[in-house]
Formats: sequence, structure tokens, C-alpha cells
Amino acid sequence: MGKSKAMQMCRKIISDGYEQASKAKKNGELVGWATSIFPQEIPEAFGINVVYPENHAAAVSAKHGSLDLCEIAESKGYSNDICSYARVNLGYMYEKQCESLNIPEPDFILCCTNLCNTVEKWYENL
Repeated sequence: MGKSKAMQMCRKIISDGYEQASKAKKNGELVGWATSIFPQEIPEAFGINVVYPENHAAAVSAKHGSLDLCEIAESKGYSNDICSYARVNLGYMYEKQCESLNIPEPDFILCCTNLCNTVEKWYENL
């Protein structure tokens, strides 16, 4: 059974967003990473490209690419008890790429702690 049209559209939107951020980075534009609940309107008002590490981690996991990145983070001293999204992203920061899906390195980060307590320490480590 094929993928639904809605699923195909979602994948295209996500892929286009990562591609746009990567092109912006290559063109010398600022690209940031933001927690998933950070007010999107703020960077959007400034025309700044932002990607969301939690979403990236979920996409990498869906493509069965998270284990390697989690192991990299754990080898750097991060506990396997912390959020897997954090471990995937922290592992990605050390590796700078993964087979599943890549995002550009951030020029800045935007953190909002009303999602969970982990993101504050996670983003401090970024």
C-alpha cells in the first residue's frame, strides 16, 4: 500500500524547509535552531531561517538513523536516561551529519522552556 497523499505532502514540506535552510546557510544567511514551541513568528518576522532539532530527531528516528547518533552522544558522557531527541541532536552536533537527514549548523539558538525541563540544559550544551 502506498503512502497517503497527506503523508507525501508533509514530507515535501519538511524536506523543502530543510533544503531552504541549507541553501540559506550556503548563501551566508543566518540559520538558527529553535525548540519546537518557541514562537515561530519572531524569527519569521525577521526573515530568519530556523530549523527544529526535535523535529529533525523525530525524522531521523523514523528513518532508523537515531541509534548511531544516540551512541555518539552517550560516548561523550550524555546519559541514556535523557530525552532521545536531545541525544540524537547532541550526537548530530558532534558528527555534523547523518545518513538519514542533515540540517545546517546553527548560527544561533532560540530556546523556550515551557515545553519541558530538558531543553534548557540541552540548549545550554549546544
